[in-house]
Amino acid sequence: MRDPLLLTPGPLTTSLATKTAMLHDWGSWDSSFNVLTADVRRRLLAIVDGADDFSCVPLQGSGTFAVEAAIGTLLPRDGKLLCLINGAYGKRIAQLTEVMGRQVSVLDFGESAPVDPVMLESALARDPAITHVAVVYCETSTGILNPMVAISDIVAAAGKSLIIDAMSAFGALPMPVQMLTYDAVIASGNKCLEGVPGMGFVIVRTAVLEQCAGRAHSLSLDLHAQWRYMEQTGQWRYTPPTHVMAALAVALDQYELEGGQPARLARYEDNCRTLVSGLEALGLRVFLAPDIQAPIIVTVHAPDHPNWNFSTFYALAKARGVVLYPGKLTHAETFRVGCIGAIGSADLLIAVEVIADALRQMEITPQQTALAYRGAVQAVVFDWAGTLVDFGSFAPTQVLIDAFAGFGITVSMTEPRLPMGLAKWDHIQALGRQDGVAQRWQQQHGRAMSDADVDTLYATFLPLQIERVAAYSDPIPGAIDVLATLRARAIRIGSCSGYPRVVMDKLLPHAVSQGIRVDHAVATDDLAAGGRPGPWMALANVLKLGITDVRGCIKIDDTVPGITEGLAAGMWTVGLSLSGNETGLSLAELAALSPAETAVFRDRAAAKLNAAGAHYVIDTIAGLPAIVDAIEARLGRGEQP
Repeated sequence: MRDPLLLTPGPLTTSLATKTAMLHDWGSWDSSFNVLTADVRRRLLAIVDGADDFSCVPLQGSGTFAVEAAIGTLLPRDGKLLCLINGAYGKRIAQLTEVMGRQVSVLDFGESAPVDPVMLESALARDPAITHVAVVYCETSTGILNPMVAISDIVAAAGKSLIIDAMSAFGALPMPVQMLTYDAVIASGNKCLEGVPGMGFVIVRTAVLEQCAGRAHSLSLDLHAQWRYMEQTGQWRYTPPTHVMAALAVALDQYELEGGQPARLARYEDNCRTLVSGLEALGLRVFLAPDIQAPIIVTVHAPDHPNWNFSTFYALAKARGVVLYPGKLTHAETFRVGCIGAIGSADLLIAVEVIADALRQMEITPQQTALAYRGAVQAVVFDWAGTLVDFGSFAPTQVLIDAFAGFGITVSMTEPRLPMGLAKWDHIQALGRQDGVAQRWQQQHGRAMSDADVDTLYATFLPLQIERVAAYSDPIPGAIDVLATLRARAIRIGSCSGYPRVVMDKLLPHAVSQGIRVDHAVATDDLAAGGRPGPWMALANVLKLGITDVRGCIKIDDTVPGITEGLAAGMWTVGLSLSGNETGLSLAELAALSPAETAVFRDRAAAKLNAAGAHYVIDTIAGLPAIVDAIEARLGRGEQP
């Protein structure tokens, strides 16, 4: 009888040769076993090209044992660890550090976003007490891939020590010492190396390890003592996992024969592509965006159907010889399917067929699953001026006034606001066609404004806008907190603007320096199809962010063209009545109004945005979290935008 197909992140399906290696017994003090241990240590070091400066220290137990040994040995008792978290295993590192009584702080990026290098750099600058940084290369709870090169560069530039949990990465994802700067990488043999459970290991910079005598909080988890004893005797301090080591040696034979890390990664990538395309054909949605999905394990949204029950689903799949994994998320019901082990794409096709059969037996058909989107909000697509930054949306307004003044035309503060939200060339053309402006142009120039005049005005407007946009990049009150709230809820953050790319390239870094950071930004001239009021910029965010259903997206804007854009894209839409173009007051001007005066502005703006079709209208971005809750409740009832 064939063993079940273990589509789990370890233990996983192993080859017959690896299983067979465990049929023989070894003496733990025997010289032949000592030779085997030394050979495995050497070969593990070779995977990261670390033989010159690093040592490999194997340790009995699961991967978590090795993580605890590494933190407890490498982090001084008066040191401080910064733990970068986007899943359960990052949280585990922080927890075990707290348990051993060491100082630890965390940066939590939610469950669907990778580590943000900008936030890491800022955290290190704010807290000079931090001595070490820990990060999970591939977070096994979701399969998320963290940007290791950027993380490594920032930690090294700050003069800190980097510790990488590479449990689900080692052997498949690249981590040579020439590419990444770290003091330790922690892994185990039962994941991408396709061995069996029972042994973890730490590849650690030898010069660092030499300074760690006496630091460990534990006798058995003292990495320095384990290393020193092995170096002196060739033996393990305590009873070694002999059969596990023998299996790993054979697994490494197969790894090298296959072609090492590049070949292993290529097979896993093929497995992942086969799996994801098969699941999507069944109407199932993967959790992560494609650009951050590691080809190790795929998290899948559970079908939103009253018949769904993971235990039943698991039992049906297991009866067909496929073992899956439950989800490990805090806010969404999911299950997980591994892409690693001694398996190929044909095995993943079998798995997809088994999943389809299990759903049929549960009377969950692909049509029923995909009929109505009932999931969580996946993304919010923000406008910029008047929404995220620039309270009152003054940057485009004032620059347009100044550009027209250069041609002898006086434009009021109100007139440029009427066509706000359009691409700026279109905005200038629409402004020039307004009755009052058109009459003034005719009087000044003796003719109607032509497209050539629009080109000339745009050429004047653009450098002024580039020069001044940074001065209008102050965050709107509440914006920073709202973005943090969305990230904590694993909601992706997109954006688009009527600004052209050259202006956006000036605005974005200034916004980041003030705490406004988005996952993607589309400028009005990025797309051949054009900008607002068409849906293209909003949909470009959907594609880039890997959103699986546009009905799980919200478009938030302070202009009518922005609301029209969101509706055309099939999204929920939220208008802003007080912070943006429709009211057109600065924060100080708004604060000076009486409640009755404020209500007049609010009602006038809301009427215009509601008439455009906005699903909701709120005063400012600060009110968005409550709207997200309301939209998710409506989605749960089967309502669609």
